[in-house]
Amino acid sequence: WIRLVAFILLFVVVWLAFATAFSLPQAFLRAVIVFFIFSLVVGINLRWIIPAAFRHQKFWIYITISLFLSVILAVARLGLETLGDVTPNIAALGRRFPVQGIFFLMFLAQNLFVSLLSLTYFLLKRWIETTQRESLLKAEKLETELMLLKNQVNPHFLFNTLNNIYTLAYL
Repeated sequence: WIRLVAFILLFVVVWLAFATAFSLPQAFLRAVIVFFIFSLVVGINLRWIIPAAFRHQKFWIYITISLFLSVILAVARLGLETLGDVTPNIAALGRRFPVQGIFFLMFLAQNLFVSLLSLTYFLLKRWIETTQRESLLKAEKLETELMLLKNQVNPHFLFNTLNNIYTLAYL
């Protein structure tokens, strides 16, 4: 529930940020494209790429696949935005020329940044789980040691009680 609200709020913020440079329909289209691409990057990273890289302890695989995925999705995003005719042109020296190469590099950098964020999320989540597991194991260890000590004390207590009763009966 909280994730859905946060996702919607983030989408609205991105939409409004695009609305300053584009018309509202174009800004909405850009926001949809950006969130779709970023969701793909995060989902594929967290579900398949990162766990496989950590399972096999081959981090170069993660870097290679993440770079390849980022390039493919940057090309897809550039194609989608060009298809929607929302890629702006820049006027330079009186001439207008498309800046798709610059946009490709920018999209690639954004995808790699989102990949890095998803890796950070994965590592943080894994560290929290490990810390919780360690604290649970420590608590179980202390509980086991306490039960062991109680079991060691109980026979001595019983022996001492019986010994006292024997001594009192003997007198």
